[in-house]
Amino acid sequence: LGIGLLLGFFYAVQPFKLAYSGYGELVAAVLLTNLVPAFAYLLQEGELIEILGVLTLPLTTLYLALTLATSLEHYFEQIKRGQQNLMIRLGWQRGMFLHNLCILLAYLTIGLGVFFGVPWTLTWPRLLTLPIGLFQIWQIWQIGIGAKPRWRLLRITAYATFAITAYLLGLTLWVM
Repeated sequence: LGIGLLLGFFYAVQPFKLAYSGYGELVAAVLLTNLVPAFAYLLQEGELIEILGVLTLPLTTLYLALTLATSLEHYFEQIKRGQQNLMIRLGWQRGMFLHNLCILLAYLTIGLGVFFGVPWTLTWPRLLTLPIGLFQIWQIWQIGIGAKPRWRLLRITAYATFAITAYLLGLTLWVM
């Protein structure tokens, strides 16, 4: 709870104001996808389990991919205004590479979770979103080589990849 409070404090308060420094997306990803589920589980059970980090790490990387994909549409407008976010701090080429890497890393950690004690019944439902993630990688790759971007479709697939994976994780934890 203290770590979440500190991250929220540094995210919003001057002189740190990480929300507008290019590191806000990292803080938000850790806070929303790692600390909130850990705190919720701790309130439910009274102690943490080892596989909780393995379960939530793919959500963290998918959230970072989501923020990178959605910030790409307004990349040049934000540069003109002098705003900072992770995509601007990285540059569009490295940001697009990191986006694709985050999606691949998410599904790699989902698959490798079996070797770290995650039951197969928690693994296979989250792997069902792999085609959506691969389609999102293809969209970013197409934008990178100069194809006309379809921003609305990119936003939908970015949100769908994260939301459906989180939903399937929650559903399988609830049903199991």
